[in-house]
Amino acid sequence: MHMKKFLISLIAFAIIAPAAVAESGANQSFVSSPLGQNWEVSVGLGTQFYLGEMDWKANFLDWWTFPAIDVNLSKWITPVFGFGIDLGGGRFKGESGVGNDVTFSTAGDAVDANTGLAINKGWYLNPNFNLNINVVNLFAGYRPDRKYNLIAEVGAGAAISLGWTKTVWATTMNARLRNQFSINDKLKINLTLGGAFVGDDFDGESYATSVASGTPNNDNIGLDGIFGVTAGVNYAFNFSKKAAAAGAIASAAAAGAWVSMADVEEEKQAEVAAEQAKVADAVHDNSKMEEELAAAKKAADDAIAAKEAAEKALAEAQAAAGKYSDLDVNAYVNFLIGTSTISNREMINVENVAKLINAMPNEKFVICGYADKATGSAKRNAKLSQARAESVYKALTQKYGVNADQLTVESKGAVAPMFFNEHQLSRAATVTIVK
Repeated sequence: MHMKKFLISLIAFAIIAPAAVAESGANQSFVSSPLGQNWEVSVGLGTQFYLGEMDWKANFLDWWTFPAIDVNLSKWITPVFGFGIDLGGGRFKGESGVGNDVTFSTAGDAVDANTGLAINKGWYLNPNFNLNINVVNLFAGYRPDRKYNLIAEVGAGAAISLGWTKTVWATTMNARLRNQFSINDKLKINLTLGGAFVGDDFDGESYATSVASGTPNNDNIGLDGIFGVTAGVNYAFNFSKKAAAAGAIASAAAAGAWVSMADVEEEKQAEVAAEQAKVADAVHDNSKMEEELAAAKKAADDAIAAKEAAEKALAEAQAAAGKYSDLDVNAYVNFLIGTSTISNREMINVENVAKLINAMPNEKFVICGYADKATGSAKRNAKLSQARAESVYKALTQKYGVNADQLTVESKGAVAPMFFNEHQLSRAATVTIVK
């Protein structure tokens, strides 16, 4: 009979598999949450069995006992990774050939008529700490409206016998798979499969004691197993879906950044509030909104055309004059909120200024990055403005062949509105000739 080895191997697979899952997602970027957000508490009730030295000899249906409890407090650091504290335990029974020296024996224990072994019953607790991995978010990406998630938990703890003549402590290795079904943003239903390794003498009957009693089990491998199934509820408190920040999060992840949810949320809330105020002041009905949008689009198109014409005229004038040191060469590159990635539209400006710089090999130029003062922290904006300047530097030197010795990179951090009193226009980098 190899049932014990099979079940323990199954639990071992559950412990090892999440580690492989975590390795497969190591190159992904996710958004971290502050300490006070994204906590969950769950409570479950179910059934379980203890598989010890002699227990496999009993009928499989006789292994199971009620109740099994599972209480868990978890904190999610990202949509994929978190940690938790779990309290498991309950009642189980087993069979022993040792007699009343075992941990869970009591006077008058019944004897199994089929095996001739004493039937022992007991209660225990199993507090443990664990690492949580949301397998669905890892492979399918974070989606706050998803109705099903699979949570893998692995950790370690202690098993403690309760209420008998002996109080026994033993270390445990724990693994659980939580099937989680969302009812709403706060409430979820859990169906959990869990197990643990514990030293084979926790129940008082190790291989050595069974040999001494004349009832050795040659299948023994030095560990006993606990396996259970529970169903329960899960409640999320101080939980934020961050739906409004989805666009900024995606942009930052595409740029390889690890950003704070709080910073992104702060930026997005400020921008949304500003846009809502503009809409409330300027738009009174649908027809007026459509007229204003059409006018704004035409003005933007005209501005782009005028800018392109001016740059073309400047290039022609420089080529005709044959000297450039008395002219300012200014290029403006705008960025999306929270990012340092140059869009295809703004790359047109970078390409144009690269042509001018390559035509002036004896001149020096300064690339300066900025961030808008209205959103984000000062520390984050300082890093962001530097990253924007370096993005333009890399595009000029690596993509368009500009001599790096002609360029200097600077950053100003967060600044007041640079143009037309609009904060969005300060999310930029400029290129200016040194005179």
